[in-house]
Amino acid sequence: MFGARTKPGTQEIDNFWQLINYNQGKHVFHKLITYMTERRRHRERWVQALQQSCVPLALINGSADPVSGAHMVARFRELVGNCRLLMQLPDIGHYPQLEDPEAVACGCRTFWAGCE
Repeated sequence: MFGARTKPGTQEIDNFWQLINYNQGKHVFHKLITYMTERRRHRERWVQALQQSCVPLALINGSADPVSGAHMVARFRELVGNCRLLMQLPDIGHYPQLEDPEAVACGCRTFWAGCE
């Protein structure tokens, strides 16, 4: 899930595990995957909303992510296309905000500056 050079250390893994276990959280993980069913059910409406959006869109993507990386960006470009900021971080995985927070912050600032 992480980029090859941005893997978490032992302390970060311990912190993630502590968060997962907070308030018996690991016992509800199976309920969180329902978003896959929701994606199928609402696909047309959600894609249409992105395509017809009158508000500026931004996508900051960890392109090394095997779940929603570069292949998802290619599909996003194909289906949506109208993105004010599309930032691909080639060596970053699923958690760009953790793996490269400075790049994500820079992308956000760039996006917001264009919205003024």
